[in-house]
Amino acid sequence: MDCNFRYTSNRKCISNKFNYLIRFSHDLCQNINVRVNLDSACGKRLFSSRIVSEYAYLYTCYKQGWVTVGFALRFGSPFVFTSNKDTADFYVDGSQVCYDTVWIHNWFQLFTDPDARLQP
Repeated sequence: MDCNFRYTSNRKCISNKFNYLIRFSHDLCQNINVRVNLDSACGKRLFSSRIVSEYAYLYTCYKQGWVTVGFALRFGSPFVFTSNKDTADFYVDGSQVCYDTVWIHNWFQLFTDPDARLQP
């Protein structure tokens, strides 16, 4: 399976300002469930339980600001229908569901919000 994961941002800084949001996208089919680990340095098992399309990073766990993002993919259905006329005629087979994980190491680097105060 070929897929492209992308991120966009107006400014790659650590802050909850709207301009600093990191937006995630992919070109996978809609029936593929995608969960996101927003920064694997914070924990490799910290995958979202819901769809994440944008995120404001308030910190990074890697002190140089590099962020490794993980995508856990689930596709397929455990339901096997034995009749094309009766939707209640089915059985469940978990082997029909496929899983894969994609890690994009040091995908982007975030910096601290610049100090905009003027020095006299």
